[in-house]
Amino acid sequence: MLISFNLSANHILGGNISVECLGGGQYGVTLTIYKDCFGATAAPATETIFLIPSGCVGALPQSVSATLQSEVEISDLCPTEAINSSCLGGIIPGAQALVYYSEVTLDPLCSYNIS
Repeated sequence: MLISFNLSANHILGGNISVECLGGGQYGVTLTIYKDCFGATAAPATETIFLIPSGCVGALPQSVSATLQSEVEISDLCPTEAINSSCLGGIIPGAQALVYYSEVTLDPLCSYNIS
């Protein structure tokens, strides 16, 4: 008996989170995800960022929805081959940087783990 399955997946190469103080307890959180375009699905419009307080009493964990700000191809290809990148529908492996952003209010008396 022969069984066949069709699979697809996103291939995350890495990422980083940066936080910028905006003043008045407000912070801008930027999430950058680096993905392999070959066989990957379209980027979601939002990603969830988790904020877990530590070192304080009464603060609760929270999650915020970060909105997609930009999709930039970062493939390391020669200019003549860039049009054949998998990010543009070609067959040469390509990569993108997906940038998500959200503004949050945080208790200044707490430390936070952001993921």
